Amino acid sequence: MSEASPTYSKAILFLFAVFLLVQPLVYTESLRDIASLPRWTALALFSPLLLLSVLLYSWRYHSALYWHKLFSLAILLLAWGASTYLWSIDPVNTLQTSIKLLALILLGIAAMQFSVTVTGALTLIVSGVTGAALISIIGLLQILGFNPFDYMQYAPPAATFGNKNFAAMFLDLATPLAFILIFIARQTRDIWLTALLFGLCFSYWVLIHSRASWLALLVTMLVLLFVLYRNADFRKLFFTRGKDRLVPVILALLLPVLIFQMSSELEQLASKRQVSALDMGMEIRLRAYANSVPMIEDNLLGGSGLGSFMLAFRPYLFAVVPLISMSESMYMIHLHNDLLQTVAELGLPGLLLILAIFYVTMANAFRLVNMQTENTVRLLGLGCLLALSAFAVHAMLSFPLHLPGSAILLWLIMGVVTGLSGILKPLKRIKIHSGIVVVAGLILLTVFFINGTFYNKLLHNSAQVKALELSMKMNDCDSALAIAGQVDPTLNYDALLLTPFAYIKCEATYETAIQPINSILAYDPNNAYARIKRGYLYLESNQPDRAIQDFVVVARILPNRTSGYHGIADTAVTMGNFPLAIDMYRKVLKIEPNDRSARQMLEKLSKLPGK
Repeated sequence: MSEASPTYSKAILFLFAVFLLVQPLVYTESLRDIASLPRWTALALFSPLLLLSVLLYSWRYHSALYWHKLFSLAILLLAWGASTYLWSIDPVNTLQTSIKLLALILLGIAAMQFSVTVTGALTLIVSGVTGAALISIIGLLQILGFNPFDYMQYAPPAATFGNKNFAAMFLDLATPLAFILIFIARQTRDIWLTALLFGLCFSYWVLIHSRASWLALLVTMLVLLFVLYRNADFRKLFFTRGKDRLVPVILALLLPVLIFQMSSELEQLASKRQVSALDMGMEIRLRAYANSVPMIEDNLLGGSGLGSFMLAFRPYLFAVVPLISMSESMYMIHLHNDLLQTVAELGLPGLLLILAIFYVTMANAFRLVNMQTENTVRLLGLGCLLALSAFAVHAMLSFPLHLPGSAILLWLIMGVVTGLSGILKPLKRIKIHSGIVVVAGLILLTVFFINGTFYNKLLHNSAQVKALELSMKMNDCDSALAIAGQVDPTLNYDALLLTPFAYIKCEATYETAIQPINSILAYDPNNAYARIKRGYLYLESNQPDRAIQDFVVVARILPNRTSGYHGIADTAVTMGNFPLAIDMYRKVLKIEPNDRSARQMLEKLSKLPGK
């Protein structure tokens, strides 16, 4: 394989490059999900059309598709994940996550086709890195006190991601690639341009202050040192080129220091950081890891279902140690550890497939670094190796596999590595004939239309959830209840919380709220808000036996909160079970000593005869 190998249409490659460039910029404030959903939608629609274009071009010009065993493993992973729909605790999200995984695999397969040439691989990597540099500019402006496009900032400075930690996961992959591009560039102009790309990515990455990224940076440096130590020939190449690029590299590394000095706001933020807050965050994660062990044990072979973690983990919040931060309004959507979450959702088969895919990619990247020719390919291999190492560290402390930005770059890297690996061992070639075009084309078009229909529904539902949130903030209960009746809570995790809360806040009647609340609990039986509202609806409609069942569930899943015990006590009073009521009110006061309602009821009950 060389530059003389069959290449694909420059127009198709250009469209692919444009997608990689703009995908981190895709953003809309009109949705409740301001970043991830638009990006997943763009990926779901783009990837099948991209691969279909490659397929048609191959057929038209009598070329062939390349194949690597890595994507056979990926197809097995998709098949296993999709099959968990049959027993998934959250089948709707299993379907949604399967669509995401399919789109990523198609993107990786397409990337492999273009990466059989060095030019194609470089084009894709440069486009991905340039996209990262663009969002880095936005993030650095936010650090300096500017937010010209008014991006929503849940955890600033977040650029276009809404949360700075999401941006950090994306930059874990982009920054090492940007660094290596400096060594690949040969012309003086290109060296300085790539140094600028790296400086922007590195500056934003550093100034985000992500603990996981600092650890990822350390591991990346250790991997680089290991490669240089083990391979004298590559060490000579690296230092020879590094000598000619020393000034731009040093200036790029000093850029975050300059930006830090320019930003008094950042200094204030840094001075307000408290070690106790960091310790609390780590304690929550460690407790969640411990509580995930019983969940894994209960679902060791089949898992709880792809994408089902949020609903499946709810009963395990206190399985080993109490996850005291959890409240009625909080769910742990991800475990902050992709490895453990994979085992929990997909069992041992899914874990083995994930590890096999990662091992094959890392091994191929390492082989590219250690080859004796094609210096550009060796450097690209090193960039991919460093990016994957940083990704692995962050995956142990967060959830980059589940975010579109980082997931897209990950599968791009896998496609590039497998494509370039054809230098070492010829890739399998699939000759394209009319039968393959018809069958594969119909499949890809079907995928496109299914994805389009599904994501159109998701986008519409997310917009409704956003409208519901705004109505509640404005205390417009008429609008809130009208929208709540139209929202499909199974398509949006925020809806699972906001919809029952809307009925609680607006004091909806039994007739108005019971049916939608029943629908929510049929899908999410451990929804505390829904249980509380339905419990009091039952109590108000003289159904105390049903009411107490809901409150018992709330007390079981949230033993650190008063709402379940309060509901049991209130119901016990209605049922005339005063000893139980007294016991429950005492538990309420033990958790919340200033609860006036519980104290007043306890005093009233204590005055009854025989008490």
